[in-house]
Amino acid sequence: MKFIIFVIMILGFSPTFAQSEVDCSGDAGFKNKQELTKFTESLKSANSVETLSSLISYPLRINEGSKKHFLIKNESELKVHFKKVFPEETLKVIHEQDPKITFCNYQGLTIGGVIWINKKNGKPGIYVVNMRAK
Repeated sequence: MKFIIFVIMILGFSPTFAQSEVDCSGDAGFKNKQELTKFTESLKSANSVETLSSLISYPLRINEGSKKHFLIKNESELKVHFKKVFPEETLKVIHEQDPKITFCNYQGLTIGGVIWINKKNGKPGIYVVNMRAK
């Protein structure tokens, strides 16, 4: 009898768990899920210095490897390093993101392990880019 009650309880809760989506808005520095969704939708079409710069929380940390990194302090510096920091394969990961599949923790929200988003210096935005090894 206890087993039957247990199974009924599990089956009763299963649809709730299956339909729920992770809300990473707080981890990523946004007020709510709608604000985060608007931001990630903007990322899907961003492909230039001008369109990406407003979505960055400077200084932007660029990880070139496990022990090598540099900082981009503003849009002017991003213009100089844009093709290196956001090559086609990085933009493809950003543009093809699936908002239903997210990973977040105390560091923020990541898209494909390539970019990290969180509130830094009072503004939610991309604050880390992990460059792919060539």
